[in-house]
Amino acid sequence: MENITLSDTERIDDLQFKGLRLIQNTEHFCFGLDAVLLARFSSPKDNDTIIDLGTGTGIIPIMVSGLCGAEKIVGIDIQDCMCDMASKSVKLNNAEERISILKGDLRSPQEMFAPGSFSLVISNPPYIKAGSGIVNEYSQKAISRHEVMCKLDDVARAAGYLLKESGRFAIVNKPERIVECFDAMRKYAIEPKKVQLVYPKSDKPPSAVLIEGIKGAKEGLRFMRPIIVMNEAGEYTCQINRIYSDNGEDIFR
Repeated sequence: MENITLSDTERIDDLQFKGLRLIQNTEHFCFGLDAVLLARFSSPKDNDTIIDLGTGTGIIPIMVSGLCGAEKIVGIDIQDCMCDMASKSVKLNNAEERISILKGDLRSPQEMFAPGSFSLVISNPPYIKAGSGIVNEYSQKAISRHEVMCKLDDVARAAGYLLKESGRFAIVNKPERIVECFDAMRKYAIEPKKVQLVYPKSDKPPSAVLIEGIKGAKEGLRFMRPIIVMNEAGEYTCQINRIYSDNGEDIFR
């Protein structure tokens, strides 16, 4: 941890995957299972150029760096505090040559990148629609959870701009917003191709949906087998335990 200074509210978490670690702040929004599932679902490849929109803690770039040998992985976020913390995590994992954390507004991607700069765009955007009664709409947690600084359409528009032809877009959201996701993606020439629902338990409604779209692809949607998070005993299922293993991609086929 040489040359890395933590604040009183920051901690280092072991990701239990390939020795990777992540700095988090207990007063800020901390990553959840959805981000880990999204990183796996995105199926990054060694020859990909990758960007994570609204990177937050940097969990997705850090996870992706352990999943593939891609040499260009970028995370952007509009919040200084998150960029600073994510940058420290990159340094903590000695990944500065592969991962760049940039402060930027995903609503203006043209100010940072040329069109078609990436083959894989990933985003775990705010789930809660604007106007849903936020106590402090500019707090760090509100920005991470609510559509304060960006909306779903902004994310899809940025992905459409940043993706090269046949590039992939991976996103996670709430199941009730799946039609909105499809509409937004198609609006910017990204065709939904793969869907996977995440259930907290087998007898509960789904809590998240993972979607992959391909820029300029033909129609044809495939539903993957669902992911069940907990078993009847309240323990992680074998599916979830496998996402931290080398063959974790099996649950996304």
